[in-house]
Amino acid sequence: MSTHLWVLSAALAVAAVLTWVATVRGDGALARIVRPSFALLVLAAAWSLEGEGRAGDAPPLTLVLPALALAVVTEGLLLHQTRPRFVLAMYARAVTTGLLVAATLRLAGPGSFPWWVLPVVPVLLLVHARAGRTVVLRAGPERVAVLLALLAQYVLVVAAAWRADPLVLAGACLLLVADLVLTRDRYVHERRAAPLQALALHQLASVAVVVGLMR
Repeated sequence: MSTHLWVLSAALAVAAVLTWVATVRGDGALARIVRPSFALLVLAAAWSLEGEGRAGDAPPLTLVLPALALAVVTEGLLLHQTRPRFVLAMYARAVTTGLLVAATLRLAGPGSFPWWVLPVVPVLLLVHARAGRTVVLRAGPERVAVLLALLAQYVLVVAAAWRADPLVLAGACLLLVADLVLTRDRYVHERRAAPLQALALHQLASVAVVVGLMR
């Protein structure tokens, strides 16, 4: 790994810690700086990994970079979770995830039947029945945006399982869990630790998906 990737990795770690500190302290001024900065650093990491010499089956940056740019916009919208901003964030998240699905499907895959799909699909159905459905029903007039965001996450998990990429699959699962934590905290049961959990999970997931796609 080149020097600038090491520097980017260190910057990502520092930015992540600062976002956690801002979330715990409720420091809006710090959050406005570091949350979008983390998303921008993930975008820079994708670009740098591509420049390092990506694998032949890696998806094009024309799919990955717009997805990560939208993720920056989403982070900005989620800084102040008014109803219009949250709805826009969910729509943006759905489009972002759709682009990641398209990127994931460009991976070569295992060359045989993707057996990982068999356990993944029933698990997703169970997750929706136990958690996702409740969130959507409680979302009221915001339910369309929330449902689209969750459906896109389900599709990303299935796509990653279909391509049998463990890192992308792990990242996709973490993205889904992060969104469920975020939306359950908003619509079902508010928990003090939920914002930090959702943020940390989403950051870890973003890095895993980008590295899985571009390595």
